[in-house]
Amino acid sequence: MTLYQDFDQEQIASGPHDVTPADQGAEDFVRTADIGNGWLHPRSSNYTFVVELTDGPRHGFGVYKPERGEAPLWDFPSGLYRRECAAFELAKLLGWALVPPTVEREGEAGIGSLQLFVSTGDDSNFFTLKESHRDQLFRMAVFDMLANNADRKGGHCFLGPAGELLGVDHGLTFHIQNKLRTVIWDFAGSQIPDTLLTDVKALQTTLCPDPESTALAQPTASSLSTQPKPATRPIASHPPTAPPPPASAPPTQPTASTPPTPPSPLTPSTPPALTALTALISQRELAALCTRVETILADPTMPHPYSRHDIPYPPL
Repeated sequence: MTLYQDFDQEQIASGPHDVTPADQGAEDFVRTADIGNGWLHPRSSNYTFVVELTDGPRHGFGVYKPERGEAPLWDFPSGLYRRECAAFELAKLLGWALVPPTVEREGEAGIGSLQLFVSTGDDSNFFTLKESHRDQLFRMAVFDMLANNADRKGGHCFLGPAGELLGVDHGLTFHIQNKLRTVIWDFAGSQIPDTLLTDVKALQTTLCPDPESTALAQPTASSLSTQPKPATRPIASHPPTAPPPPASAPPTQPTASTPPTPPSPLTPSTPPALTALTALISQRELAALCTRVETILADPTMPHPYSRHDIPYPPL
């Protein structure tokens, strides 16, 4: 496996792309396929590579985000790749096929996330879809509330090959404090449809059987109210030219080498997606997720932005 700096857009676009997100076995393909050569993505703020994937006769590409390539943040610990994987597991628990299969894999640059690369063949994004795909975007907006997504830019959602809405770039999610930052404010003040609330209620039953499980999370019911907050970091116009060595995190922040404490208890009947989710985020983050679930069910009204800080920049 070789990682190149020059992004071969023509080769990646031409494929082959034998596996799509909706295919049965797509997750297993990403989890077990051989990882081949990769190219540094030119428009990413962290080191992100598009890599070849091969599993017997099936070929495709994946988006590889190694932990070593993550820029340090003041408000998120290292190991953002875990949150990429956790967003996929949350979508599975909801039954919402919003996130391409994303798993934890070891690559040329070390441990990281590997997500199925989706070739769209168009330039669809939130701004081109906001009038024609309102129902799907409403579901995406609720998903971002649940995941506490701090980085939903317009280009982070697009149409997949089957016409389904997909979302990517979920490294800034699952914080215990409110971090919701998104371009999807079109539904502010609207009531969440019953069809979506049914799925959120089912998530509550699976995720938060104990009402006191949210006691570890701070803040509590106010976690969905938007508050002014500084941008997480400026987006670099160009990525660095070579992956940096692993950086040691500040003493007050957990590092990726320290596994998060899973909630208890887990039983043999626990859904695999929940088992995976509890291994990817901390117990406090899981409790904060439960708080957001319960807050949505108690008041199923989409929030309003508080200030310009609740809209990511650049928006696309």
